[in-house]
Amino acid sequence: MIWQDTTITGTNTYRVIQGQAQVILSVTRNVSSTAGGTQRSDTTTTVNYTYDGNGVLSGATGDVRGTSGSQVFNDANRNNVVDAGR
Repeated sequence: MIWQDTTITGTNTYRVIQGQAQVILSVTRNVSSTAGGTQRSDTTTTVNYTYDGNGVLSGATGDVRGTSGSQVFNDANRNNVVDAGR
């Protein structure tokens, strides 16, 4: 079994439009890694919201950026132990 740790953080920025709090920016970050750090990913999602003069949502644009990586180990004899010097 491979354990995976995940941390998710989120931040919203609000603006008051006609007495109502409305989200204008939302940022979420997701960082995951397996035990031993053999696999890792880091993704940030950003969404910008726009409103018309009446405070009605008129659009949203977003962006997703991320990185991921893996370490590969050699186990030529398939004994579930990483071969020395590899």
